[in-house]
Amino acid sequence: MKRLVSCSLVIVLALGVVAALSVEGQATKEAKPYKMVADLYVVMEYADDVFYKIPDKVKGGKITRVRSDAMFIAEMMNISHYSDDYAKENGWSDALDAIIEDLVALSKVAKSKDKDGVTKQHKAVEAKCDSCHEKFRD
Repeated sequence: MKRLVSCSLVIVLALGVVAALSVEGQATKEAKPYKMVADLYVVMEYADDVFYKIPDKVKGGKITRVRSDAMFIAEMMNISHYSDDYAKENGWSDALDAIIEDLVALSKVAKSKDKDGVTKQHKAVEAKCDSCHEKFRD
């Protein structure tokens, strides 16, 4: 029995060393810089499609789904930081950050299942989106 425990310990230690070496080798690889594949228009249109269905989800009792939707849209806005069209525009990054912050707040309110809070926060996000569209859209 002692021998079995000793052999098992050696195997576990060996696997740990192999895993550590594998992780160490991966850490030395450089990450590729992020580049958007989709056109910004496509990203925004899809985000709009999800965003404008949120009130119907609240009315239909699917408020927990709003949490995921808000975080998905926040990630789409995060990706939009890399837009070749606007990334260098003054105020672009700040506008996106403000919208992301409001979307994260929307997700948190949805997690609490507060329908009125979700409706109010949705309107706040919409106002920030509209302001950004006025400033940056063609």
